[in-house]
Amino acid sequence: MKLHLVQISPCCRIVWLYCKQNNIEVDIKDVDIFEGEHKNAEYAKITPHGELPVLVDKDIVVYGACAVLLYLAEKYTSFNRFGDTEKERQMVKSLLYWTSSELHKSIGYRTVYPHFMITYQLQEDATEALIEKGTRELTKHFELIENTFLAKNKYLTGNFPTVADYYIATMIVQLEWINFDITLWPQITKWLTILKSVELWEEVHKKHEGFLDALKVN
Repeated sequence: MKLHLVQISPCCRIVWLYCKQNNIEVDIKDVDIFEGEHKNAEYAKITPHGELPVLVDKDIVVYGACAVLLYLAEKYTSFNRFGDTEKERQMVKSLLYWTSSELHKSIGYRTVYPHFMITYQLQEDATEALIEKGTRELTKHFELIENTFLAKNKYLTGNFPTVADYYIATMIVQLEWINFDITLWPQITKWLTILKSVELWEEVHKKHEGFLDALKVN
């Protein structure tokens, strides 16, 4: 199998992390989106929208974080790290889709990315308004995670981490790019610290950490 990804992207890192945690052998292709590599003729053949990550498994092509995770879980891991019960599994699936849509929209497209990428900026004062809207939204999301999912459990769906925990954690660390203070939410802070200390996290987040170091220098 070949996994086409952008190592700086949280949606790509979660798939890579899941592969490594489950010993799924894949060849990694780090795509340079800043040079438009994801829009060239090669990717037009395998993904109609230029969306990453893309998993190519022989003649099967799967793109988008949730779709790839579910494909890998069903075919290769018997849904390992998706919870121990049917109830937990369905909650994990729901959280994956929520992360890809709502959480990524608020944290990424409306709060973090407009600081760094022209693609996500609007004209004049509209960018600032967009960032303010994203910040209000992610605050509500954090209140939900803090007071509903982590109020009684160590992890989002119980006493053990699932792929949903890792996906949301991978998404939240994007806020480190703008020095967003998450200590206002002590349960999230504690939970995130635990997840960032697990094996393989550091390896998958090397480019993320490298970008943070570059920001500090500048």
